[in-house]
Amino acid sequence: MHEPEEPSVFATMLVGAIRFGESLGIARSDLVRASGLDSGQIQEPDGIVPYESLLQVWQLLVKRFPGDAIGLRYAAQTSCYRYGLVGHMCQRSATTAKAWERYLRYLSLIDPRLSVSHEQSERELKIELTHEPRVRAMAEPLEMMVGSLLVASRRMAPHLPAPLRVAFPHPRRHREHVYEDFFQCPVDFDASTATMIFPREALSLPIPESDPEVSLYLERYAQSLVAQTKECDRVGRNKNDFAQSVRELIEALLFEEKVPTEHGVAKRLHVSVRTLQRRLQACETSFRAELDGVRRRLSMELIHRHDMSLEHVALAVGFGDASALHRAFVRWTGQSPGMYRRNRT
Repeated sequence: MHEPEEPSVFATMLVGAIRFGESLGIARSDLVRASGLDSGQIQEPDGIVPYESLLQVWQLLVKRFPGDAIGLRYAAQTSCYRYGLVGHMCQRSATTAKAWERYLRYLSLIDPRLSVSHEQSERELKIELTHEPRVRAMAEPLEMMVGSLLVASRRMAPHLPAPLRVAFPHPRRHREHVYEDFFQCPVDFDASTATMIFPREALSLPIPESDPEVSLYLERYAQSLVAQTKECDRVGRNKNDFAQSVRELIEALLFEEKVPTEHGVAKRLHVSVRTLQRRLQACETSFRAELDGVRRRLSMELIHRHDMSLEHVALAVGFGDASALHRAFVRWTGQSPGMYRRNRT
């Protein structure tokens, strides 16, 4: 049976939570430590990190501030751009209806464990959000998600009417006015799901910063990311296929004259470094072993080309100089590259 895929999120989501924690007075080192990653793994805006890392930072936030409405405080700082590619795409949509349609379609790129559904009637638009048990138990992240969706929508369409009603599946955690001041409507608790109900006219509002050409370009990119995720999941079902994909990417990076790294390969496979390591371990191999194997095979092929100096062979397989190739070649064959070439002349 195929092992369930370890979900990932864009690093921007984790960076946002860390910056929010810093604004509350938590040391950045504590927040990064809670994520289980190092600073280098979360620096790239379009990087991929494990979903668990984001969850662990939220667990720290809730633990440090048990009585504060940190979910709504975080939501108040939200803009569409915090949602990365999906946020930019929604911001450039023509209407709120199109923006919400895209948000729902590409939600998996924002949060793989969040499920959002909507239902329309003649007078209302009902949006329901559900999440995994740990998030529901903490409550604050769920309040942040509902609040962020509202705040981002208001900033996208300034004339968005207030919701008619909001509901949460957990008991009320803060004073009633905290919620009503934020949402500008009645808020219920102990409901079956997290819910926001808008008047139907909220769907037809124009977005001032709309740009059809840019939004279409961004949607095509989002489609490619979703396709990559699905393809990666398909490949991951076959261990041999996955290891082969890693080898092919290593070779492609070498062809592009780039030094292959775990981060670079994981990014192209649209998985986290941790997922890459786990899958290769399941294949009874490692990134280092695969990189070494690709370098060995390519070196063996290129060494027969007398039009290439050993220095050029070294650079072609990702070594800094011929001495590094020499050391590796002796380890692989027991011979120096020059001796190997002469013996096969």
